[in-house]
Amino acid sequence: MRDRGALISAIVIAISLVGFILMDAFSGRGSIFDGEQSTTLGTVNGLEIKYADFEAKLKAQEAQQQQQGYPMNESSRQGLVQQLWNQEVNRLVMQGEFEKLGLYVGKKELNDVLFNDPGEQVIQRFTDPQTGMYDAAAYQQQVMQWKNSKMPEDQKSFEQFLADLEYQRLNDKFNSLVAISAYYPKWYLEKQNAERSLLSNVSYVLVPYVTVSDSSVKISDKDISDYIAKNKDDFKVEESRSIEYVTFDAAPTAGDSAAVFQQLEQLKQSFATTTDNEGFINANYSELGYYKSKMAKSGIQAGPYVDSVVKVG
Repeated sequence: MRDRGALISAIVIAISLVGFILMDAFSGRGSIFDGEQSTTLGTVNGLEIKYADFEAKLKAQEAQQQQQGYPMNESSRQGLVQQLWNQEVNRLVMQGEFEKLGLYVGKKELNDVLFNDPGEQVIQRFTDPQTGMYDAAAYQQQVMQWKNSKMPEDQKSFEQFLADLEYQRLNDKFNSLVAISAYYPKWYLEKQNAERSLLSNVSYVLVPYVTVSDSSVKISDKDISDYIAKNKDDFKVEESRSIEYVTFDAAPTAGDSAAVFQQLEQLKQSFATTTDNEGFINANYSELGYYKSKMAKSGIQAGPYVDSVVKVG
């Protein structure tokens, strides 16, 4: 049921992100915006993600990673940037869903979460790297230090920490609502139980690629060609065409208009002195054919009637 809730949450986020514009400003070690004049990194559902707030959270996560003994280089920093960006987008998207459903976390509930059920992220953050066990005492000490500190930095860190706990609690409530509203057929539950009963023992060693120096790895053109040959489907590109063209403005210039006006003036003078109107019109390639008829002062229909007479005649 939890997987079902997470899937629907992901669908909600994906739909809400339609039309969202991501500004690519994630290069450089010292700052993620590198001289960008705008103070807004992006907008989600009308809510802005500020450069300064994003940069402050990024630096806090970098410091946390270093405290836990993880190396911090350009590759790992870019990974943190992407991870933090996804978190911020997810937070703003889900905030609207929480408000629509009337979900909230009261002060008493938040205090209970703070001391009794901080969540998986907190447990992971305060896990002793030497023993691999959650250090509850270290967590309690950190919380009390934040609460009693008069330093603006500590107070801001504590506020952000509480905001993260509140968001996680709201997210859990949302997933629970989705889970209990989803219908599972009996056969699907039996299938899930059967799959979960299949246990396997696996031993593995994780070597993060960011710990391997780029200079120690040599990749030849043949290695690249072999990889592409084995993964052709990943490199398929839809067929496209490149077209080069030149456009010309068809609107007449002032010189064109003056030349046509001069020609008309010359024709006007010649037409005023000619005795053969039909011959003059035919000789000067008029688009309107010569038509000769007697017309009364009133009562005769012009327009389509005259046109039809010309065609019949």
